Amino acid sequence: MQKTQTPLVPKTIMQASQALGARSITSVDLTHACLAAMNQSAADLNAMTHILAEHAIQTAKRFDDELDKGHCRSPLHGMPIVVKDNIDVAWAPTTIGSAACLDRIAANNAQIIQRLESAGAIILAKTNMNEFAAGMCGRNVHFGDVHNPWGTNRSAGGSSSGTGAAVAAGLCMGGIGTDTGGSVRIPAAWCGLVGLRPTQGLLPNAGLFPRAPSLDTAGPMARSVWDTAILLDALTGYSAEGMEGQSYAATLNSGLAGFKLGHDRIFWDREIAPEVSQAMDSSLPQFENLGASVAPVEVPALRSELDHSEIGRNVLLYEFGLEMERFEQSNTDLKARIGPIVQRELKEYTRVGRDDYERLAAARDPFTTSLRQVFTQVDALIMPAMPTTALSLDCDDAAFMQGRRFMLPFSFAGLPSLVFPIGIGGDGLPIAVQIVGDFYQEAKLLQIAAAYEAATPLPQAPKVYHCSDG
Repeated sequence: MQKTQTPLVPKTIMQASQALGARSITSVDLTHACLAAMNQSAADLNAMTHILAEHAIQTAKRFDDELDKGHCRSPLHGMPIVVKDNIDVAWAPTTIGSAACLDRIAANNAQIIQRLESAGAIILAKTNMNEFAAGMCGRNVHFGDVHNPWGTNRSAGGSSSGTGAAVAAGLCMGGIGTDTGGSVRIPAAWCGLVGLRPTQGLLPNAGLFPRAPSLDTAGPMARSVWDTAILLDALTGYSAEGMEGQSYAATLNSGLAGFKLGHDRIFWDREIAPEVSQAMDSSLPQFENLGASVAPVEVPALRSELDHSEIGRNVLLYEFGLEMERFEQSNTDLKARIGPIVQRELKEYTRVGRDDYERLAAARDPFTTSLRQVFTQVDALIMPAMPTTALSLDCDDAAFMQGRRFMLPFSFAGLPSLVFPIGIGGDGLPIAVQIVGDFYQEAKLLQIAAAYEAATPLPQAPKVYHCSDG
């Protein structure tokens, strides 16, 4: 692990919260350490677009004063986190990863940023991303490519690539991405993190630049399941002080006794790297040892044409094209300033007519109803997260798109899905599992992952820029 001259930084939000409560470390200490790590990592990872250092330090001082007076807002109090650069942070740029938006300054916080700050989070930086959240590769012709801390010639995934790399490399205590067709889950899978796509509509999208509104959602990314639950508590507006709403973190110690997990082997045996399939096989006895029953199930909806995600993909493209047309009305030279990935998607959009879109969108309810039938048999569905470990940054776009069949169907259905690592491949890169649940069953998914994590500690990236005390 690469050492720095900064103070020891706890590995997780839970550890840092305990250290802050004991006043053995301050929020200002944490913030300075994260800023130092960001500077140190910049050439290697290129994870940030904008570092909000002055604002972060002033906020940290204010939160330290509150702790000195005995006031702790939540376990997130005083934690420096990062957010994807398509999420508005007041008076900071929201470039959406594009040279066309370099001067776009947010007037207000996105609603989820308001909630995070109310819980005590410090917004430390905006993170690099695929331009306009288009693509899965983490490449960006304007800001430069994001590099994976597990191997800097590898993709960190997309489109929330900078958030994934920053969290995995220890540049912050957690992060927020957005997920339309896998953009939280793919970086989480390839960077060895926990990443959650919540039920569609659980979180407000106000202040998020739209990619495809009927599919868009924000989601947390962290180095542990507990930290993910703490971030989700804040994102949903749960207040430990006011005891309003549901605390996802409060249910994590319940174990897996009585849980039923299902898997459809068709997705393990087709067009998937052998080591990923082997890791999936090896994970099943662990779930059973923890008290869950695991059995094969058939999910006919996933074996239909939607298993290649063409319907969801075309719905996404059509909605994205409409949003870009609206945006172009106030950015007349937009098309001259956007990169090749966005250009390609806009061309694809023109091939999806309004009638086609309405027909495809009408398939959503029947598909969702059919898919949800599996949850009359099981509490969660176990799937591979991605068919391979992190690809090389120079792979062609077609290689990156192979993973969308594991992601887009659940986006299209609006179901919650959680990704977390279950092993390391022969190339030294993380392998992840995805567990999918019924509507608003995030607590179950987190409980399953927490039990697995307790029995099998999650791996840490070999290139970490903070010294860790635990």
